[in-house]
Amino acid sequence: MSRSHWVTDMQAPNDQPLEEVAYAISGGPANFSTRLWRGREILKHYNKAQILRRLVNLVRGRLRSSDRVGLFESVDVEFVPCESLVALSQIVFRYRSDHPSHNECDLEDGLFKLLELKQPLFPAGRFDAELFQQQTHLWRFQFHYHEFLLNQITRGQQDRVSDFLLWWLDEFEPSSVLRRGDAWHPYCISRRVIAWIHLLARSAGSDLKDGVKEPLLQSLAHQCDYLKSNLERDLGGNHLLENATALAIASLSLKTPQSSAWKSTAMAILEAELPKQVLASGEHFELSPMYHCHILGNLMRIRAAATGVDAAWGDFLKPIIDSMLEFLKAILHPDGKIPLFADSGFYESPSAAEILDYANDQRPEATLDSHITRGGYEIFRDRNLFVVCDFGPIAAAELPAHGHCDATTLELSVAGQRWIVDSGNFNYQDDPMRHYCRSSLGHNVATVDSTNQANIWSKFRMGTRPRIFDRSVGCQQGWKWARASHDAYSQAGRLTRFVACQESSFVCFDAVADQKSPALVGYLHFHPQVTVGKVVPTAEGRHKIRLQRGSTERGLTVVADEITILQGWYCPRFGERQRSVVLRYRTVVPVLQSKSIGWILHELADLPKIEFLGSESRITMGAHPQLKINFEISD
Repeated sequence: MSRSHWVTDMQAPNDQPLEEVAYAISGGPANFSTRLWRGREILKHYNKAQILRRLVNLVRGRLRSSDRVGLFESVDVEFVPCESLVALSQIVFRYRSDHPSHNECDLEDGLFKLLELKQPLFPAGRFDAELFQQQTHLWRFQFHYHEFLLNQITRGQQDRVSDFLLWWLDEFEPSSVLRRGDAWHPYCISRRVIAWIHLLARSAGSDLKDGVKEPLLQSLAHQCDYLKSNLERDLGGNHLLENATALAIASLSLKTPQSSAWKSTAMAILEAELPKQVLASGEHFELSPMYHCHILGNLMRIRAAATGVDAAWGDFLKPIIDSMLEFLKAILHPDGKIPLFADSGFYESPSAAEILDYANDQRPEATLDSHITRGGYEIFRDRNLFVVCDFGPIAAAELPAHGHCDATTLELSVAGQRWIVDSGNFNYQDDPMRHYCRSSLGHNVATVDSTNQANIWSKFRMGTRPRIFDRSVGCQQGWKWARASHDAYSQAGRLTRFVACQESSFVCFDAVADQKSPALVGYLHFHPQVTVGKVVPTAEGRHKIRLQRGSTERGLTVVADEITILQGWYCPRFGERQRSVVLRYRTVVPVLQSKSIGWILHELADLPKIEFLGSESRITMGAHPQLKINFEISD
């Protein structure tokens, strides 16, 4: 199935919400032939061993849907945290106290706000199981992580946390209930084990009521045993590392007959997976800054739990942690937070500030007039301008669940504040917002006829995806530049993006090889606090726009035949969306030997002069030396 069947920009009415358009071009109803094609895409692109494991687990789940988790006998278990883990737990509590959603949970009234959605689960003091089951899968997962309890402890709710834990142990322990799916899902167990260990590490568990600590320890041992036998090898990636992290930290802080078996399992997973999952650049292979932070934070927690207990863990993890830490520091915006590429959001993983606190490290002062390459990223810093361009692959080759259609996308900050933003991620539901956040329409990219750069469907599926090639960097009379091409649109030949930065000016142009191809359409997403002024057309397809955030102003000059102002969404946290301005710019008339569109961000006084001479573009702006762009497009 080619991309030609997708709804195009020409067919979508201007007043149709972008999320509905995104859903139409990727996630609409599937007939038999579409399902068959999607099956072929999965077999073509996904790891065959993982597909087989997944099928086995699905069949086993259907055949044994009413089985209990199993009854556990009482075991000897003692909590013996080292000083390093206790110190790290204090850092975890300090940052968790700032979680905006968890701050609104109220254990006394039975109100739980997770993923920005508040639900009263205990009307009249009784658990509303039906309402609970009506929540999204991810919301129920968040409930069973118990990470919101860390926030409640910092707010002086120790007794209520204790009462909640006793209720949960009774309601969801396997001796009294069926599996209930989510509560005993391996990923939920992994997150919950780590959260409980942090609870116990704070003042050696003295925050908890008498009679809570012992059943909590018994349950920890039972959950770790169950986890060891139900690892998420079918999913792999960050899920399998999460399983290993829980077992590793439990083995280092719980003294039980099973501890050595947990340790062996965790070490075997980490030794096999980390060399594959942490790339040479230090980036986690799923290419999501949020999941990078989560994995890095977990590895630092294991090292903390091992300090003074087992030196082998520290020796093994140190070079990996150092590499991941250097990558993280390189990509941070001036506000100290991550880009929101792929499935990223704030507060769902340890923040960069929290990680630097773990590491007792300080983010280095930004080097002005710099351009660095870190893995798939090209990063520019110059005076009051910061730009991070993602010129790498859009997803892990065999695990694209968190990949988006965002080849050559970028984010940009001016004067320390975000101006051009990624849409982030709203949820993990198969709905228009999920498809908007994953689609090319939700990113700062160029497209052919507003179609997606990759074949995506469902919540996490991705088939054919673009290949990045001919990536290069350089410096031209003070202009620092980078260029990359991809093959998402075979009917148009290669699509090439060229970016360049000097002082307060940034240039971004895209071109395709085939003059006869459909329209070349670009999207630019502005932070909700950026005011986008009136579009003023000038001669020869130029458009001027005044931008402002706070007291800072910039000019934006766009080169395109048509410009449309649309409403989009900015999703900085899961479950939160803010209305934002999206600029769609489009050209159908070839500019000499190539079809190109682009934009320039500049000081208001530096109105750029743009000339097209053959295959070369020349940009002159203020006192800057002339910038020459030659796409050198040929197939």
